[in-house]
Amino acid sequence: MFNQDKKKQIKKKYSSFIWLLVGLILIFIFYRQVGIGKIFSKLSFLRWWQFVLIFLIFFIGLFFPIKNWQLIIRDRGNFRPPLKKITKFWLISFAMTYLTPTGYFGGEPFRASSLESEYNYPFKEGLLVAIIDNVATFSGVAFFGFFGAILFFLKKEFDFGLLLSAWGLFILLTIFLSMKLWKKEKFFDYLFRLFFLHKIKVKTENGHTPLSDEIKDYGNQAIDYIHKFSPRFVLDCLYSFFFKLMRILPIILCLYFLGTTVSLRRIFFLGVMIDMFRMAPLPAGLGSFEASYLLTFSIFGLNLEVALALSFLMRALDLATAGLGLLFNTHHTVKLLKEGN
Repeated sequence: MFNQDKKKQIKKKYSSFIWLLVGLILIFIFYRQVGIGKIFSKLSFLRWWQFVLIFLIFFIGLFFPIKNWQLIIRDRGNFRPPLKKITKFWLISFAMTYLTPTGYFGGEPFRASSLESEYNYPFKEGLLVAIIDNVATFSGVAFFGFFGAILFFLKKEFDFGLLLSAWGLFILLTIFLSMKLWKKEKFFDYLFRLFFLHKIKVKTENGHTPLSDEIKDYGNQAIDYIHKFSPRFVLDCLYSFFFKLMRILPIILCLYFLGTTVSLRRIFFLGVMIDMFRMAPLPAGLGSFEASYLLTFSIFGLNLEVALALSFLMRALDLATAGLGLLFNTHHTVKLLKEGN
């Protein structure tokens, strides 16, 4: 058993290294093609107060996902943790998700464990809150795609409008069909058996339970929350949508300051491309993040130097957020070690 666990850990580290290497190669190719000097030359046109304004708006936008998480905790646990405290936990969770090759996921277990250690909130409930939060996040991503599609339809650019509509429909249909099939159980029972999840035992309050049963319980409770708190869940989705809007506002400002004219509908298209490419299993979206900018700017015949300069600045903002999370994580770990002693 020990050797199997060790082999899995080695395999996981090897896989992470391969994806990291792939991402770095992509970054090297993209920056070499355009020229790193040209990218910094573009960014040098920005003044210090413009940098400050872009950074400020970016970090103000983080209020929406953090507040959304707080509201779901309130609905599930009948208490509202201080926003200041959970901001720290959210940033740590963001860093874990961002720096691992897991796309949209990765930091949920930490969020659950942080609530358990700080407020004695059951780990299972904390993980369930994170799952509901993810469903709301994906719904917000879908609404963002639909909004962009409307902008294209108004300009009679039906090809791009249909593409963004298809993206939004894909997300919502995936959520809807998952909820329908989950209640019927047969489909997911087949999947659980296919991956032998029914044979894996996990420790619970009532002893050891098959992992498949635990997963089903999480799913049932998440669906019950969506049905029971429908107006609240819609609000959760709106918070996620507003967060998406705040994510493109620094892009709009940066383009304006650089003197580059890009229509709003094309910026929405860029936002959707970023969401799509984020699904690639690359740590920090290395390469895939830049590819989303280059692809969008290429499609619309825009300046590729501006594309990479813009992606460089947006990556700097994400790295600053992840860096804050790692800093808080160090402080949090030291605090736990002191309490343990």
